[in-house]
Amino acid sequence: MKKMILFAVVCAFIAAPAYAGMWELDKDTALGLTTSSVTTGFATANTLTVYDGPLTKVYGTGPAIYGNMAGEVGFFGGLAGDTLPGTAVMEISFTGALALSGSGFDGITAFVANDNQSLWSYQLFYVDSVYGERTSGWVELPPLGGNTYITAPASSLGSLDLSNVTNIGLRVKGQNMGGTDDKYPSYSDDFHVSLVPVPAAMLLGVLGLGTAGLRLRRRS
Repeated sequence: MKKMILFAVVCAFIAAPAYAGMWELDKDTALGLTTSSVTTGFATANTLTVYDGPLTKVYGTGPAIYGNMAGEVGFFGGLAGDTLPGTAVMEISFTGALALSGSGFDGITAFVANDNQSLWSYQLFYVDSVYGERTSGWVELPPLGGNTYITAPASSLGSLDLSNVTNIGLRVKGQNMGGTDDKYPSYSDDFHVSLVPVPAAMLLGVLGLGTAGLRLRRRS
């Protein structure tokens, strides 16, 4: 049974969806997403913190319920709603000048994982100096590792030239904050979200160690 669970986990992580023609957000670019602003609602005292870590990286010293980052680059921040219940949105964008290259892309895609214990929604965006801002739709993810790929397509007027991208980032939305449904964030709450999928080789190494541990336990 344990082998079947390990096999299922491996398949879930290494079976990356095929987004032909899309540029995928990489770790170096994700680590540059350090500028934050609140576009709806207002911020709490918690500032944005960015975590660079492998699969076993934990968000600071917070409660274990937040667990490990499902992705390689983690983001922690706080939001509050204007009213009860309310909605709050934080925009996390790139700091400095982007140095991306390549052309002929159909847009940008990114792996996103909700590592928090509440439901949060996410939107990918980028700014094209020729065609303006391009965004994905909002995607609500279940708690504690719920993940997907979200995609912001290129303009229908032309393909994406990465050298024209002047900004890129992620928007985090807390809905129904302070409402009666405890699946959603409280009035003032923290989010935990990670980007960039864990490399298959790293994941297989970690799972291999786990399998070895199980064998040792059986023999002892």
